Amino acid sequence: MNRWRILIVLLVLIALVLLILAAWLGWDVRSVSRLARGGGFIQPLFSHRLATIHQVNPFFSTIGAFITLYLAGILVLLILPVQIHRMGQALSNSALRLLRIFLVGLLAAVLVGAIGIGSALAISTFPLTIILGGLLFVSGFVGFVAIAFTLGRALLRRAEWQQTSPLISLLLGLLLLYSLGEILLVGVLLNVVFISLGIGVVITTRFGSGVAWSLSPLKED
Repeated sequence: MNRWRILIVLLVLIALVLLILAAWLGWDVRSVSRLARGGGFIQPLFSHRLATIHQVNPFFSTIGAFITLYLAGILVLLILPVQIHRMGQALSNSALRLLRIFLVGLLAAVLVGAIGIGSALAISTFPLTIILGGLLFVSGFVGFVAIAFTLGRALLRRAEWQQTSPLISLLLGLLLLYSLGEILLVGVLLNVVFISLGIGVVITTRFGSGVAWSLSPLKED
């Protein structure tokens, strides 16, 4: 069997284990401290965050969030197939290009945050925070879908499964990225990286249009 196929199977199994642990244990400080003190595995597994009227069981919350992201990702693929393809090409160029995309996305997020703080001082400009925040969220999600799809497709091609549906590529990539983002503490940093890359690839590819950013059209009569 192709070793890449074995690797993909192992990655999927690890991702599923991470999701189960994240759902049942919550990856919070209390659970980790109980395990460190020898509190055992069974107690936090079944007693942590029991569902109440005001709280959804974390297992169903985690699974529901993943399914929601996947269905929304399918919608993005259907609406923007060409744009997602171009973003994927930009992400596949080189490590230096990835670093540049990440820095662009991080800078954009910081700028929107600064605009939000400044606009909060004046009622007339406060709607800018909502508008720019919404655009940043949509850009980050579309870019995240492009990252997940590109990752899944690259792994499947390595395993010589390139004839599979794009939906399978998205599912594989999303499963791997989402599970990494659920890891305690480390997941927060990884999510920052994923979101920054997503925003950056949308900006650098001009929303997947492939057209370079330029003010030259404003000079035309």
